[in-house]
Amino acid sequence: MRQEKDSWMTEDDTILAEITLKHIRSGSYELKAFEEAADRLGRTASICSFRWNCVVREGYEKEINTAKAERKKLMAIS
Repeated sequence: MRQEKDSWMTEDDTILAEITLKHIRSGSYELKAFEEAADRLGRTASICSFRWNCVVREGYEKEINTAKAERKKLMAIS
């Protein structure tokens, strides 16, 4: 069973954001991003999802929109 970490470091938030944005760009589901982040950060996918949606996401709106635009371009080419 995985032991939960108590506090999030800025570095953890950055890793979570990078992984989530990568999945948005590729057209993958956010759940897959949270699972990948959980493995990398030693947390659960559920807590990564909560952290993304309640804390981190608002600081990355521009990057999210850019990632979605990149995904649309990739889908149009395919």
